[in-house]
Amino acid sequence: MRWALLTWLGVSACAPLAAPRATVVIHTSGGPPRNAVLAMPTECVSAETSLCTLATYFQDSVPVTALSFEQLIDPIVRLKLELAGYTLADARTLRLETVERTDVTHESESAGDAAPTIADTHVDDGPTVASLSPADRSAAAASLGLTGALSSTLRITRDGTGLGARIRFELILELRPIPDGDPLWTAHCSELEEDPAGTARLLANCTGDGVLAWRAPAAVIGTTP
Repeated sequence: MRWALLTWLGVSACAPLAAPRATVVIHTSGGPPRNAVLAMPTECVSAETSLCTLATYFQDSVPVTALSFEQLIDPIVRLKLELAGYTLADARTLRLETVERTDVTHESESAGDAAPTIADTHVDDGPTVASLSPADRSAAAASLGLTGALSSTLRITRDGTGLGARIRFELILELRPIPDGDPLWTAHCSELEEDPAGTARLLANCTGDGVLAWRAPAAVIGTTP
């Protein structure tokens, strides 16, 4: 049952665009606190799959692969939610089994009698909680004492049809209880895309600050007293 709807208009000195309005819907009240949270990586969803891929660009004639939307959005959102009082466990780094770690030491190829020694560490790949089915993921999270699961979805659509249709980005955060249940709250921001990376960061700040404005308004970055 929805019982509260909050909106917050963000103000950020470093935002490339005017900050959009965040909408936070609180679906249920009461119950035990759900502050230990399994954080899933941001999922990009679009009817045009190419819109979910940031293009490779060139810098000094060298091709550079841009960060993914997940890499752009997740650090910002998670910082804001930690400021709001959540303890987050990254589903991509929680492994289901022990993996091999190898420490390697080798000498640099630089000239000179005393070549510096370089230490390197290699960690083998292994299955993580993020790779599980929803039911198994919930069971694994519960076994770790986590009581909530955070999903983050970036939806990319077009406003209208034709060559002149603008691209719209929407970022939706949703917290569900563990074991599975109805959503506890959702936070949502939407903006027409100007620069893909800049708009993604803008929406990450918007949704995160929307949660902050509800849970810990004194910690909102960029607001004035």
